[in-house]
Amino acid sequence: RAATALRRPTAAAADERVVLALGSGEIAVFSGARGHPAAGLQPAHPRIVIASPYLPFPLSHGGAVRMYNLIRRAASEFDQVLVSFTEELRTPPAELLEICTEIILVCRRGTHIRRSTSRPDVVEEFASAAFDAALRYTVRKWHPAIAQLEFTQMAQYADGCRPARTILVEHDVTVDLYAQLLEQHPDWETRRQWQLWLDFEEQAWRDVDAVVTMSRKDARTVRNARRVTVLENGVDLERFRPAAEEPDPARLLFIGSFAHLPNLLAVEWFLDNVWLRLVHLAPVFHIIGGRDHRFHYDRQRQRVHVDFGTPGLEVEDFVPDPRPAYRRATVVVAPLLASAGTNIKIMEAMAMGKAIVSTPGGVNGVDVVPGGDVLVSGDAGEQARMIERLLECPEERRALERRARATAERRYSWDRIASEQERLYRSLIASTRSSSVHRLLTRAAQ
Repeated sequence: RAATALRRPTAAAADERVVLALGSGEIAVFSGARGHPAAGLQPAHPRIVIASPYLPFPLSHGGAVRMYNLIRRAASEFDQVLVSFTEELRTPPAELLEICTEIILVCRRGTHIRRSTSRPDVVEEFASAAFDAALRYTVRKWHPAIAQLEFTQMAQYADGCRPARTILVEHDVTVDLYAQLLEQHPDWETRRQWQLWLDFEEQAWRDVDAVVTMSRKDARTVRNARRVTVLENGVDLERFRPAAEEPDPARLLFIGSFAHLPNLLAVEWFLDNVWLRLVHLAPVFHIIGGRDHRFHYDRQRQRVHVDFGTPGLEVEDFVPDPRPAYRRATVVVAPLLASAGTNIKIMEAMAMGKAIVSTPGGVNGVDVVPGGDVLVSGDAGEQARMIERLLECPEERRALERRARATAERRYSWDRIASEQERLYRSLIASTRSSSVHRLLTRAAQ
C-alpha cells in the first residue's frame, strides 16, 4: 500500500503540484478575439481544447499548416482554446488570436541533453510539469467537450483532459516510422527507440476516445483503439496556385523541416546518390530546412552527414511564405526513405502545378497516380534520369504539372477535410450526451 501511495499521489498533493507549476513563470495566458464567454456559463458553441507541442502559426512545418487551416475553419462552429509549447513567452501571432477564444503558452527551451528513460526521447523532451498544470487548469476552467492532442508525444497528457472526450491526432504513426528506419539502419539505438515507441504509442491508442490518422494506410496500423478516423491532409487551393511565369532553369527544390529526422536522411541520400548524376546540368538544389535547421542538424550529426558546402547547394532556414520558392523551382523533389503520415509539401507542390519527383516514401499514404500526377522511383539512377528528362523536355514537364494541379483540386481541399473533422467532433459530443442521459436514467430507475 505504501508503494501504491508513492506512485499515486493524493488529489491534494496533485493539486499542490499544479499550483506550484502554474506559478513557475513558464506560463502565459492570452485572450483571443473569438468571444470570451464566462468560463462557468453554457457556451454558444461547443468548446474544444487543443494541446500542441508547437504553435500552429507561423506555418513553419506541415503539422502547423494542418493545425492552422483546420482551427481557422472550425472557428465559426466551435470555441477553441489552444494550449501550446513555445520557445519564449511572447504575444501569439494575430492569426491565432483571431481564431481562438484563449491561448495558453508554456515555455520550453530546446537542449541537446537527452534523459534515458523507459519512454521515447521525444516524449521526454515534451514532458513538462508546467504544461500538465496549464492543461489541467484549462480543462477545469473551460469544461471542454473535446480535448485534442496534436502529435503522438502529447498523448502523455490525456489523463489531465478528463472528463472531456479525447482525440489523438497522429500526424505520423511514429512506431511505423521507426520500423521503417530500423529496416534501413538496424542499429541498437534505432531498435531501442522503436521498442519504446511501440510500448508508448499502443498504450496511447487505448487511452484516448478517438485516434485520427492522415491516411487509410496509417489507420490500418492502429490497434486496440476505441475509434479510428482518417482525416487526410490538404492544401489551401486559393493560396497555392500555378504561376504564370516560367521557373528558373535547372532549379530543384526540397522543403522539409530538419527537426524531422527523415527529412535529413532524405537530403543525405539525395546528395550522395542522385545529385552527383546531375552535376553536368549545372543545377541548383534549394533546400528549405525549417526553423533552426542547423540546431536540428547538429543534434543528428552522429547519424546524418550533409556537406553544406556542396557546389550548387542553397540551404535556407524557415521562410514564412514558400510560394516564391515553388514558383522558381523547375522540379520539386521528395526523396524520403522513411515516412509516416502524409507529406503536405507534396500537396502544396501539386496545387502550385509543379513537376514532382519522389521516392515511394515521399508519397507514402498520398492518393496519387505514379507516372501520372508524380514521378516515383526509389532507384537513384532512375530518379536522376527522371529529373534530367523534366529539365530537358518542357512539354512533358508541363503536362505533369497540369495533372498534378487537377488532382489537388479534386482531392485535397481543406474545406472538405474541415467538414469531416466537424462530423467527428459532433459525433463524439453526441455520444457524450447519450452516455450522460443513460447514466441519469439508470440512477432514476434505481
